[in-house]
Amino acid sequence: MPMHRLEKSVLSLCTVLALFVHSLPAQAWWDLGHTSLCDVAYSLVTAKTRETIDRLSSLSDNTGLLKPERFAKSCTWADRIKKDQPHTRTWHYLNSQPGDTSITQIRRPNDGDIMTALASQLAVLSNKNANSVERAIALRWVGHLVGDLHQPMHLGYETDWGGNKYRMSMPPSIREVLHEDRRKTTNMHAVWDGYLLIYATHKRDGNLKELIGQPVANHVINIDEWANEILALLQMSQLRYATTDRLDELSEAYLADNADTAVSQVNLAAHRLALLLDAALNAPSRKAY
Repeated sequence: MPMHRLEKSVLSLCTVLALFVHSLPAQAWWDLGHTSLCDVAYSLVTAKTRETIDRLSSLSDNTGLLKPERFAKSCTWADRIKKDQPHTRTWHYLNSQPGDTSITQIRRPNDGDIMTALASQLAVLSNKNANSVERAIALRWVGHLVGDLHQPMHLGYETDWGGNKYRMSMPPSIREVLHEDRRKTTNMHAVWDGYLLIYATHKRDGNLKELIGQPVANHVINIDEWANEILALLQMSQLRYATTDRLDELSEAYLADNADTAVSQVNLAAHRLALLLDAALNAPSRKAY
């Protein structure tokens, strides 16, 4: 191939790659929710539980996937390994159907789901006789999945892939509010994964950990009940989800109507995760879930 044609081909490839990378969604907002809620949970657990968390978080394995890191950072690990362990992708959600009101109504897929994964990883974490590396991995899964379970779209409808195919435009005014200068469209899953949290922190001039450090009433450690709360939340009219009146364009009114709910869900996840970890790590005589 003549040199000038080769140079043009390389230039074209670089241009395509640049456009592709530029179009990828940023990951910061997903990390924001997970690290913040795990930071708060870590501050709420007993000293004995915290010691065990620190020990398990400091472990590594011979695969290179598991490395020592702070607990808050480790709560994003389950997202980071999706490429290396694609079989775990289905562990982050469970698709419901419109009208489902109980998690027991929902068929569990053979390749795994969030409810099955959380229960199985809790069992490993609670077992003091289990391999330490396996418990370290289970800790990362539990920290992450409790967060995912409290994000409504992780139990969203199969028809729109949990809000991922529920697309809408982002007008310039909204992109300015969200400090989003790259994406002109988004989807309902991303709105609940992070844009609502970003909006809440910007509007209140604070960080997310400050917003979610508020006390909550005592809660029974019951994963099924938590999931049923989410199914009920999906039905609320303000979400514009279980309705034919869906959004075509993301508006500040929608963000304002739902920001407190998103923050409340992260707050619940933080406090419930703390209870779950205390039960699993510090009270072996009690049932952890």
